[in-house]
This record gives sequence, C-alpha cells and structure tokens, in this order.
Amino acid sequence: MTDMSLVSAVLPVTRALAIPNYVLFTSSARMLTLFVSSHRIFNWKVMAEETDEVQIPGQEPMPIRWIPSSFLQDENDFLRNYLVENGRSMMESEGILINTFEDFEHDTLKALNDGKVISTLPHVCEFRKQNSHLEESDEGAGEGLLSSGFRFLWVVKDKKVDRDDGEELDMVVGRELMTRLRERGLVMKSWVAQNEILRHHAIGGFVTHCGWNSIVEAIWNGVPILAWPQHGDQKINSSLVLRSGIGIWEERWGWPITEPAVKAEKIAARIKEMMCNELLRSRARAMKEAARNAIAIDGSSTKGLMELIGLWKNEGT
Repeated sequence: MTDMSLVSAVLPVTRALAIPNYVLFTSSARMLTLFVSSHRIFNWKVMAEETDEVQIPGQEPMPIRWIPSSFLQDENDFLRNYLVENGRSMMESEGILINTFEDFEHDTLKALNDGKVISTLPHVCEFRKQNSHLEESDEGAGEGLLSSGFRFLWVVKDKKVDRDDGEELDMVVGRELMTRLRERGLVMKSWVAQNEILRHHAIGGFVTHCGWNSIVEAIWNGVPILAWPQHGDQKINSSLVLRSGIGIWEERWGWPITEPAVKAEKIAARIKEMMCNELLRSRARAMKEAARNAIAIDGSSTKGLMELIGLWKNEGT
C-alpha cells in the first residue's frame, strides 16, 4: 500500500520487484477527481486568472477558489509538479483505496469507477475505518465562542507541526481573553483524542477546518459540522458537508491568509445556527447510520474490501 504523496517514487520500485501497487488516498473522492485529472489541465496559473472554474469530466464544475493553492502555482514550482506527477502515476497502480462510503459520495465514486473522470483510472475501492472542537487560534474565534452562549472545548493550534508548538496558551490566545474563556469552556493546546470527544453525548456540534479525517469522524459519530476551511483540500471537503446537509459552510469567509478576519458576531451566529438546527442534527444522525451500514456484513465498503481481498488471494495462487 502506497500513500498518495509517494506514488511516483514508489511505483518504479514495485514495478521492478513485480509487486502490485495499491494507493491509499487520504482525502475525499471529490478531491481524487482533481488529483488524478491535474496532469490533463494545462497552465493552472493562466487558468486561475482567466476562468472562475475547472471542468473535470463526469463532475460538476469546480470553482477555482476551492482548489488547493499548490496546484495553482507556476509550472516550474516543485510542489505543484510533485503533486501532478503523483496524480499521473496513479494511472499505473492496480487500484486506489479511499476512506469514504457510497451514501456520502455515491455520484463521484460511480463516475470514477465508470471511467467518466479518466477512462484508464484503476478501480477505486471505498472503505470505512471505525473510529464542540475548534482549531482556529485568533481572537475572533475566541470571542465568537463566548458570544454563542454555548459551552465548548477549544483546541488551539498555532503551528503546523506539534513539536514546534511550544508557546503557552496565554501567549497564543491572550491573557485577558483566556480568563473569560475559562468561565464558559475548556481551552487546550495539546493533542486530544478527537474521535473520543466527538462520540461523547455532550457534544452538540463541531467547528472544524474540514480535514478529511475530521469529517469522517464527525459523520461516524453523527455530529453536525460548522465548516471553516483554512487551506489545502478543505474547501472541497466543506462543499461535501454542505451538499450532504450534515453541516454549514459560510463560503464568504474565504481563506484566512487572503481574506479579512471573520468578525466574532458572525462566528457566534453560525455556531448558534449549527447548535439549534434540528434538521442538521437529523441529517447528521441519518448519515451516521449510513456510515455504519457501509461496514455491515452486506454493506458497500465491506463488499468492496472483500472483493479486493478475493482478488489478492487469486493473484497469490
């Protein structure tokens, strides 16, 4: 099994050793359509300046503003070319495994496996793994939590790498704000067992940047989402949250680096909407059941994995 970020490097090795190569794609099926199509879309920089959307075969148009910025760099950019090459190399793998399920991304999974996105794409096998929190560390987020009127758990992270995250909480959040936050909730800066928190009966909503793992854990536990994407694939993931009806996404908030800071009152209003919307809660519960049904004995994910295991057994005999 090869991680999606290492396909182009590992594939020549497995080919030389005559070992089947299956790719683990760690985002959504919708993101996969972009990843495997990127090598066919020329001159991303020009496209970003001249059009508002990208047309991926078999899919609805994808707004340029959703696309990870790494894909929109100059054609000589190392990271852009590395990502594109990994997407291209997936064509030569034996299959792609992705942590999603049919009821959540039915149309996209079907388009991928019917060859509508790319006719030469290997089979995409869904699987499901078994398995309010906030990760934004600006003052507006803290004030928004306070103004919402709900109790909360806020996990603050001001560095991308945990080992670099050495500052004290009071220095990151601000001493005066920290004092007021402690009156209504719990603020943490260390790693937390997110899945364990989301399954707790006291959790009524999840404010998240919409990394894919966070979305699937929220779905698994039936927790409504307020999507607040920050970078990478998170806008694409947020669009799935909105479309499925399990959460809210205020797309006008934009990327934090390029857009003005979101006002506390707007954050508070969206938190209240998430917490008080019974329709969101009902849809989140329904998607939770769908996720669990997918890994039942006759579920779509179980069937897909059993077919793959059967294929491996036949290849080994």
